Amino acid sequence: MNAATTPQTRRPDVDILQEPSKEKKKHRWPARLFLLLFTMSIGIVSIFSHELSIHDSARVAGIAREMAFTGNYFVPKLNGQNFLEYPSLGYLPIALFLSTSNNPPDFLAILPMALLGTATVLLTFLIGKRLANERVGLIAGFILPTMTGFFILHRRCLVDPTLLFFTVLSLYGFVAGYQTPSGRFRFFAVFYLAMAGGFLSKGLIGAAIPAGTAFIFLIVRRDLRAIRRLYLGRGILLFFLPIAVWMAGVWWLEGPDLIKEVIRQSLWRFLSSSADHPEPFYFYFIPVLLNTLPWTPLLPIWLWYRRRSLRPEKSSSPDLLALLHWSGS
Repeated sequence: MNAATTPQTRRPDVDILQEPSKEKKKHRWPARLFLLLFTMSIGIVSIFSHELSIHDSARVAGIAREMAFTGNYFVPKLNGQNFLEYPSLGYLPIALFLSTSNNPPDFLAILPMALLGTATVLLTFLIGKRLANERVGLIAGFILPTMTGFFILHRRCLVDPTLLFFTVLSLYGFVAGYQTPSGRFRFFAVFYLAMAGGFLSKGLIGAAIPAGTAFIFLIVRRDLRAIRRLYLGRGILLFFLPIAVWMAGVWWLEGPDLIKEVIRQSLWRFLSSSADHPEPFYFYFIPVLLNTLPWTPLLPIWLWYRRRSLRPEKSSSPDLLALLHWSGS
């Protein structure tokens, strides 16, 4: 049998979600370190001498301050009254920082937001690296902290930065678990536990976003069979375990009557017509475009690229896909 007829071992198709090949390690750590310092510098400089002048920020700081000085980390309170609009985890990072001083300055209430933003950027880098490669992860990491919405969000004392951190952490667990051939349960455990962290930060939306994103991802990839590899049984238990601990603490401190109010505020408020944001979905198109500045033009550029790429093997660019998707988070 000559060389022309020798059967060749077929190489698997290249997939942007496959583990990338080993890259040269030199020059990696300087870029990663620069990303860390760049993000942290933006965050800390932006909040220096910043005051809690916005109503929501002052309220959240007040709840966290009361949490810190009463030691009650299960039931958020404002001026001694239960404030159950959200569960307690979103206030916890602020409360921990405020507990370090008897007369904490405003800076101490906003500092956790900058640090959570830095952690979110680093997770974005890891997701970009998983989805494509190191370079894509770094590009996405550098873009995210310079986006208008991300920058403004992490200058305010809110529960949303905690929600965003747990959402991105959950999605990292999903991506890592999806593409790991063995030992993937540890990553899916992160997926479910971080989803619970999102729920305990801002209610139903904290679980709906990562779960919905993962499901849509599997639909787009036409891989719904992968649902069987998500450890749904153990995952659901992991998801409800932290929530059960929180609700048990609420029950112990305030009694069973408060549980109904906790469920109503943390879950059903997002499904009712009296929700905080009852506008139709298209209402948010303009805010999304404004919050992604100055990188908003990347979306039409990517759509144009996709339109021109007719063949399946050219229908997506790992760099643009990871950059656009995760910079928009």
